[in-house]
Amino acid sequence: MFTLGVSFLGGFAIHERVLGADHPYVAVSLHNLAKTLRELGDPAAARPPAERAVAVDERTYGPDHPEVATDLDVLADILRDLDDHEAAQRCRARATAIRAARPRGGDGG
Repeated sequence: MFTLGVSFLGGFAIHERVLGADHPYVAVSLHNLAKTLRELGDPAAARPPAERAVAVDERTYGPDHPEVATDLDVLADILRDLDDHEAAQRCRARATAIRAARPRGGDGG
């Protein structure tokens, strides 16, 4: 587990350094890091990268983009694991609203 975490964090650091902190690939790395930390049973450590992924994708794509909804779903799961059910519900409701406002069958972007 430790080796996996160090390797993953190293890859993330390279993305951030080379591409810049607000690049969409950095948001993907943050999203994946948050999911991995949650799956490893550490939702407290997963929360900051999940929140950063939301913020980066909001700046990159706008607040109503499907990438933001995907990030919000992961953040909602993490918040639920942390027993912050109200915040989790807000994230889930926002993700659902983003998806409901988008027409189906389009390019999603």
